[in-house]
Amino acid sequence: MTRTMSASSRENQTRINREYWHRHPERNEIKREQKRARKRAAVDLFGGRCQRCDYAESMGALQFHHVDENAKDITPSWVLQRGKAEDVLAELDKCVLLCANCHAALHAGDWQAVFIKRDGLGWTVQRTV
Repeated sequence: MTRTMSASSRENQTRINREYWHRHPERNEIKREQKRARKRAAVDLFGGRCQRCDYAESMGALQFHHVDENAKDITPSWVLQRGKAEDVLAELDKCVLLCANCHAALHAGDWQAVFIKRDGLGWTVQRTV
């Protein structure tokens, strides 16, 4: 049997969570550093740079794009923050690493790519159309 929270219970839990994080700002920094370390490790697995234009200056501007949106089980940012190692690797294996500009341009239809499976983890851009 699935139990659901009432709206007032959800609001109360949200308030409790906010109060906790407000009382413990040091935990915010710890969590932030953990997230950065996990993303850094994932980005390094893909060579640390955009697979299309070789941009590598800011890790914050690098994003994971699912080669096949239908194969997407979960967003990479969520799984990197909360997932188990095997779930992270399984999801990232469906992705290519792009900078924010190339990622946005791809979704806008400004360019198309032929993706090829990399040796190891993930995909890379073979050529752009």
